[in-house]
Amino acid sequence: MAIRRCFSKKIVRSDDFLDLPATTQLLYFQLGMEADDRGYVNNARSVIKITGCGVGDLEMLISKRFVLLREERLILIKGWRINNTIQPTRLSESLYVDDLKKLFFDEHGSYTEKETPLPVLATICRQNDDNLLTQENIREEKIIKDNLIEDNLGQSNLIQKNETGIFKGIEVSNAAKILFLSIPTSFDSGISSPNKDRYCFYFDSLLKEGIDERDIKDALEDIFRDLDEDDIDDKYLYLTNRLNKILLLNSDEFEDDNLATTEVVNNNSLDEVEVSDDDLPF
Repeated sequence: MAIRRCFSKKIVRSDDFLDLPATTQLLYFQLGMEADDRGYVNNARSVIKITGCGVGDLEMLISKRFVLLREERLILIKGWRINNTIQPTRLSESLYVDDLKKLFFDEHGSYTEKETPLPVLATICRQNDDNLLTQENIREEKIIKDNLIEDNLGQSNLIQKNETGIFKGIEVSNAAKILFLSIPTSFDSGISSPNKDRYCFYFDSLLKEGIDERDIKDALEDIFRDLDEDDIDDKYLYLTNRLNKILLLNSDEFEDDNLATTEVVNNNSLDEVEVSDDDLPF
């Protein structure tokens, strides 16, 4: 089971959460640290005693739907998947898989008992089928792609784009193409953008490393929310640097050397970009 836990600003900086008493907020954080890799906690009363909180704090979290009461002594962090994305190869399966079979994801990615088109286990299995690669296989695949790009960059006549705008000889996932479309057209994502291939390949590399598509989209939204484009010389370098800094803060196992692909495609080292505290995701 992972020993690091994250908490999303979408939850812990929301008005609903900040309206809770301080002891109730404290209990939420402590339950999040105690939960298994699916968000289940089977010793909530022990956590209450250790932290000095009260049973009323737990009851308030349940009534406000920050946690779901599944059995008499079993609770589930409702927004667990918003707070934490754990790579399939690192996840320790919960003892409560039978309960997961009864749950769904809502439109925000939170657990819900209400039936939706996204049953939890079916969604997780699809994601695992797409992303479940051993770390060794990931490294081997990355080395092969890096070598291919290096060869192509050394021989410009071999760098040719096909009609779909993807590096010739290298396929990228549909998810990477969809992420490319998340970049505002006014920024650098026109269909004829010279950086289109680099964006698609960069997003595909992040997905292959186990970064969740939803986390990448959230990071893009944060970047473009208050973006001032006047002083940006190279938009591709700027955007990938900002994404790297944000996503590295939220990934347990994502190491700096995993981003070498960006340097190879650019044939340049990434420039340092200043990021203020307001830019950090938590």
